[in-house]
Amino acid sequence: MIASHLLRRKIFIYGIIFLTAFSLRLAYILNYNKPLVSDEEVYNNLALSIVNNGSYDIEGAYSRPPLYPFFISVVYFLFGQNLIIVRIIQAILDSLMCVLIYELCCKLFTGPIAWTASLMSACYLLFIKGASRFLTETLFT
Repeated sequence: MIASHLLRRKIFIYGIIFLTAFSLRLAYILNYNKPLVSDEEVYNNLALSIVNNGSYDIEGAYSRPPLYPFFISVVYFLFGQNLIIVRIIQAILDSLMCVLIYELCCKLFTGPIAWTASLMSACYLLFIKGASRFLTETLFT
């Protein structure tokens, strides 16, 4: 009985953290209309090359780590070439990071510290902006 109550409470907390983080990221993404620049454009072109030609072959490709363009290419393959979908999936992954921060802090510290740390990461502007960018940091952080 107590275990099921604690599980429901933890799932509720996870939901609040995730929904807070995701809603802030989604609101930012839906209002983000800047074109891809610099590295973002290279990663996008690499992903398009993978989807269209089946090759990791554009100028400067070999100085870039391959996992992020492959991630984008899988999204493009499944949903079509849509920058918003990639950004939304990144926002989901980034929002899950906030839940992981809560869980990690619960193990290392107390509940109030975990709650504070996770909500701070959910509302941190650089994390919110980061989910909208086509950069490796978005996926690997």
